[in-house]
Amino acid sequence: MKSLTRSLCDSEAISALTQRESSCEVFRNSVESTFMTSKKYPAPPFVKDSGVTEDSYSAWLARKAQAHHRRDKKRFPTLKESVTDYKQKIHRAVEASQGVDHFTGEKLDWGLIGKWRNEDATNRTISQKKKFNRLPTVDHFSRKNGKNQFVICSWQINDMKNDNEYSEFLELCRKVLDYAEATKRPL
Repeated sequence: MKSLTRSLCDSEAISALTQRESSCEVFRNSVESTFMTSKKYPAPPFVKDSGVTEDSYSAWLARKAQAHHRRDKKRFPTLKESVTDYKQKIHRAVEASQGVDHFTGEKLDWGLIGKWRNEDATNRTISQKKKFNRLPTVDHFSRKNGKNQFVICSWQINDMKNDNEYSEFLELCRKVLDYAEATKRPL
């Protein structure tokens, strides 16, 4: 009887310990999750759903903010905005995009961020480059009160838009469509 009682007590103790460890694991995961989402610029759900980690998103955001700020300092010598301001604006643009191209409404492939390497571009074939058409990019949409406004669009659209203002880009698209309809040229 004593050994049965001891065995029962041991199994109850083990069960209680296991439940406590399980509770600790749940608590630890909750704390880690809270700290991860308490980042200043957390990756939006549609970015995470593409398999992008918080660290990858943060690195991408930092690179884009730094690159655009550096370029804009050359273009606009009186620029007063900081890299931090750019990071905030770009993050807001990502959130506002809801994962789609600002100009076409097409879903962007967030899993491609951080995969393009400029140094490899010259060795890529056209079909390899086309795989990056839906790569999310940051576009200077407009400049209001001396401050840049950003939107998120695909690499393909950003490449086509180039340095055109939005109205100039739309006018160019209209000309292409009008001419294609007027000439009825075969593809």
